[in-house]
Amino acid sequence: MTSSETVVVVVVLIVCVLWDVLIARQILRGETAAFSAEKYEQQRSRSRKTEPVAFWVAIGLQLIFPNLAIAYILYWMSTLAK
Repeated sequence: MTSSETVVVVVVLIVCVLWDVLIARQILRGETAAFSAEKYEQQRSRSRKTEPVAFWVAIGLQLIFPNLAIAYILYWMSTLAK
């Protein structure tokens, strides 16, 4: 593995771990973060108490990307070690 590949792997791992920490924070708060791409659109968050299904679906969808990225990097690194 070259040094540039190592830097990319480390940066991706740091971002994914921070993303997982933010998701854990949302679970503990019981409310998802409200993001909106539109300037004038009202930002909407999901509450675990008022919308439990939507809350857990949003959390599940957020968990897919960072954890798949970590799994892919670990798999990629294991194939390089052979």
